[in-house]
Formats: sequence, structure tokens, C-alpha cells
Amino acid sequence: MKDKIKYRSIKQKMFWFSTLLICLIVVFFLLIWGGNHYLFQQQDRLLKVQQHFSTLVYGLGEADSALYSFAQKSTDELKYKCRASLDSVTEASRQLSELVHKPIFVDLNYMVQTYTNAADQLLSARGLETGRMLSMYHACTEHLQIIESLMHEYNYEVDNDRFEREQQLVQLQEIINEIMVGACIALLGVCALFFLSFSRHITKRIVLLTGQAEKISQGEWNTAVPGQIEVRDEVGVLAKAFYHMLEVIHQQIEQLKRQEAMERHLKEAEVAAANMKTRMEHAQLCILQSRVNPHFLFNTLNVIAGQAAEEAAFTTMDMLLETADYLRYSLNKLDKIVTLKEELQNVEDYFQIQRRRFRERIQFSIEYEETVSHLKIPSMVLQPLCENALIHGIMPMKSGGSICLRTKMCGQQVQITVVDNGAGFSPERLSEILERLNNKDYDDAQGIGLYNILQRLRAYFNENVEYSITSTPGIETNVSLCIPAVMSTEKGEECDD
Repeated sequence: MKDKIKYRSIKQKMFWFSTLLICLIVVFFLLIWGGNHYLFQQQDRLLKVQQHFSTLVYGLGEADSALYSFAQKSTDELKYKCRASLDSVTEASRQLSELVHKPIFVDLNYMVQTYTNAADQLLSARGLETGRMLSMYHACTEHLQIIESLMHEYNYEVDNDRFEREQQLVQLQEIINEIMVGACIALLGVCALFFLSFSRHITKRIVLLTGQAEKISQGEWNTAVPGQIEVRDEVGVLAKAFYHMLEVIHQQIEQLKRQEAMERHLKEAEVAAANMKTRMEHAQLCILQSRVNPHFLFNTLNVIAGQAAEEAAFTTMDMLLETADYLRYSLNKLDKIVTLKEELQNVEDYFQIQRRRFRERIQFSIEYEETVSHLKIPSMVLQPLCENALIHGIMPMKSGGSICLRTKMCGQQVQITVVDNGAGFSPERLSEILERLNNKDYDDAQGIGLYNILQRLRAYFNENVEYSITSTPGIETNVSLCIPAVMSTEKGEECDD
């Protein structure tokens, strides 16, 4: 519990970084929104100034025409029209004086008020002669003429105000754009620094562990174990458990080597020469099966997969579970008889692991007939063939590799073929390989190679096994096996097809 308190969890790092990033984004958008809101307000002000000035000019003409008509013929309809025009002119001049803070528009508002007051006297007159009404109208006209004489100055001030405001808006827009660019650069910088730090402290260690796991999957158990492992987060815990597992495996391998040497000396003294080969093959299978401690390995992989699930690293979790299934099959069924369907599933698990490793670089495929799915066969026969095709054929290629596993019925036999488009074998190398396979004294105890596969198949099928290897360098390599079609029923009973 004390060690766990000291961990700096990856989930916590991602949480604080996400929180910081969200805060920065919110501030960024608030700045943008505030600047744009201010721009919209200023643009709306410019439109209102133009609108009120147009309303003022048009309203003065409308009011003058209506007052003249009212002076000649005093009707309620004309009076209402005059009142409406005067109200619009008064409101427009007031709005202009508030929007454009210049003395000239304050004076304009005062003169419009004077004109409006004179017009109100005309509109309030009752029972006067037409001549008197026209005289009052001319008094109003004198105020209007003063306003119209200054109209070009008002128009100039309105245009000048629009020009100044537009320049300010352009400058403000440039400032907002600079802020946006700067904020984007800052956000990108923060993200880049975080991911660089994340890659340095976490990704490199994960890549290192993946490389070590790949070496182990290829049988390279002599992997260097660091003397001091820094435990700072979950990846450190994973690395510590992984290297501890390697140390245990190394100890077990040394112990197995000693046991093998002792057993060999005892058997040489006790067992007859005729039974030595059979006993040695069985011992080799036991050694292969005992190279790792399955329970420790599976428990460790399950713990790692659970941790990956908690950290939402689902791709890593899937790969760990697939690796566990593959190892469980490889270790638990190494000396058992299984169905071809189980073997094909094991190959599919192996291909799935390699797909995550090589991605688009290599294509894997399996083609089989459903009728042969219950064929009985020794375990760990197909996967080594595919692995040989990957290591010796496809790995030397940079891209464009493909491996295809095919099974089909051929009369009373089943043909199993592994085809790859890799580097292939030269005629000399192919002849050397065929010579080794035909040599009964050839020692293939270092791994489960093609020789070992043939020996196991021949032992199970009473030597009734055929094989062929053809290769065109750089184009295609074809490894084919023909074995009897020994099927199993759904209840597990054997029957000959």
C-alpha cells in the first residue's frame, strides 16, 4: 500500500493534462467570443448611425411637406402624419447625439428640438386663417433651412465617424487574429510538450518491454535484466513484474539444464540403445513444455491486462489476452492430440498477434474446408510452419509480405499447405534442408522445427506422411504436408474417413 501511494498514475497524469487543456480551450474561446462580440457591437453601432441619419434627413423632408399641407388644410389626418414625422426626427437626432459623441450633433439635436417646438405651435393652432397658418409654417421653415444649410457638415461628420470606426475595427480584428494564432500555437506547444514527455517516460519503456516480449516469443530467453528498475507508475510496476518473471524463468532454465544432464546420464546407463531415441523425444517435449511456469505467466498477463483495462488501454489489453491464449494453448497442449479446428484457432491467435506487430506490412490468411475441421492431429504442428514462413521468408522483406495457410481434402488424405511470397531458398539451400529432413540422425532438439513436426506426425500416423518443399526466391515458397484423414466425432470418438 505504501508503494502504491508513491505511484504517479498514468490516469492521473492524463486527467490533469485534460483538465488543463480544457481550461485553456475555454479561455481561448472566451477571448474569441469577447472579441467577436465587441466587433458585432461596433458594426451594429455603425449601422444604427447610418440608419438614424437617413431617418433624420428623410423625416425632415416628410415633416416639412406634411406641415405645409396642414397649414393649408388643417385636418386630423394631416396632424397625425406631422406628429409621426416630427417624433421620428426627434428620436433620430437624439440617438445620433448619443451614438456620435461630437458637439455638432448635440447642436443638431437642439436645433431639431427648436424646429419641433415651432411645428408644435403650428399644429396646436385652432381656428386661424390660412394666411396666419402659412406665416407660422414659414417660421418653422426658417429653423429647417438652418438645419439643411449645415446638413453637408453633418453628413461629413457621419462619414468621418464611419471611417474612423472601420479603421478601429480592422485593427481590432488583426489583434484578435494574432491572439487566436498565438493561442493556437500555445495549445499546440502544451500538447507537444506533454506528448513528448509522455513518450519519453512511458512509451519508450513500453516499446522496450514489447521488444523483449517479441524476443521471448521467438525463444530468446537470454534477455538482459536491468539491475535497478525505477518504479514511478504502472509501467514501472509492469516492467518490474516482467523482469522478475524473466529472472524466475532463467533460474528454471538452468535447473532444467542440470536436470536434463542428470537424466541423460542415467538413461544412457539404464535404457537400451533401441529405446533411447523415443525417450529422448519425449524428454525434449517435456523440456519444451516446462520452459516457463504457466500459472505464474498467465497470472502475470491477466494482472497486466486488468491494469490495462483500468487505464482504458484496450488495444494493449486485447494483445495481452491474445498472447495469453496463444501461450496457454502452446504450453498446455504440446503433448496432446487436438482437432484441426483447434490448431487453426491457435494459428489465428498467432496471426492476430503478428498483425498488431506488423500492421499493414504483412497480410495473413487462413483458407480451410469445414469438412476437415474435426481432423485429429498432434498439437503445435501448423503454427511453427507459419512462424518459419514469417521469420525466414517475410521478415527480410520491407513490405508487401503475405502468408496463407490452406487445408483441403484430397481423397483419403488432407493436404496442409503454407505459402508465402518471401525471400525463399536458393536451390543449394533447399537441397541442404531436404537432406537434413531425410537424415534420421539429425538433431532438432533446439526447437519445434519442420523435422520435429515430421517426426511427430510420422509417429502418430505410422509413417504415412508425405511432404514437399518448393521455392522460387523472391516469388513464392510452398511447404505442403499430406496426412491421413483421421477424424473425431462430436463426442470425441475416432473414425476413419
